[in-house]
Amino acid sequence: MLKAELKQTKSRQKVGRPRNLVPSESYYQQRSNILAKAAELLKGGPLEELSLARIADALELSKASMYYYFKSKHHLMYALYEDYLEEQYAAMSEIVTDVDSKQRLLAMLRCQIQGILRHLEIVRLRLSHFPVLDDPIVERCLSKEKRHTKKLLEVVERAIADGHLPEIDSFLLTELLFGVPILVYRSKSTNEYSPEIIESEIASLFNLA
Repeated sequence: MLKAELKQTKSRQKVGRPRNLVPSESYYQQRSNILAKAAELLKGGPLEELSLARIADALELSKASMYYYFKSKHHLMYALYEDYLEEQYAAMSEIVTDVDSKQRLLAMLRCQIQGILRHLEIVRLRLSHFPVLDDPIVERCLSKEKRHTKKLLEVVERAIADGHLPEIDSFLLTELLFGVPILVYRSKSTNEYSPEIIESEIASLFNLA
C-alpha cells in the first residue's frame, strides 16, 4: 500500500529544468556592472558611505538581488581587488621580454604606478580595511598577489644579473622598488607626487636613469 502511494506521489511531481550550475553571461555582465558602480562610488566618497544598498539604488536594483552576486560589502571589496590584480597582471604580461633588462625594469615600474593610480581607492583599502574572510576569494587574491610578485621578481633578478641593480637579496630589492609607489600613494596625491616624479626618483636612486 505504501509503495503504491509513493509511486503515485512521484508520478505527480513535475520535472523542472535542470539547474544551471555555470553562471550565465547575463550574470557576469550584471556582476561587472555592480563592480564598476562600486568603484565609481568609492572615488566619490569614503568606504563608510559605500554599501550594497547604495550600489543597488544607483543601479536601480533591489538590495536583496545584490546578495545573489556578493555575500557582503567586504566580499565585493575583495572582488574589486581581484579585478585589479587580474588587470595588472595582464598589463605586466604585455611588456616585451626581449628588450634590455633595464628598460624592461623601468617599463614594469611604470606599469605598476599606472595600475595603482587606476585603482587607487581599492589599493588603499587593501592596505588598511580588508578583513579576514573565510571565503575562497581570499585565497585567490593571495595566490594572485604571489603570482604578481613572482613576475616582478623575475624582472629584478634579470636586471641584477645584467649589472643594472646591486647584488642584494632580490626579493627585498623587488619590495623596495615596486613597494614605493604603493606607500607613497597610500597617503599622498598625484598633485604632490606625480607618477613621473616617482619613476624618476626611483630610477635615480638605483642608477637606472
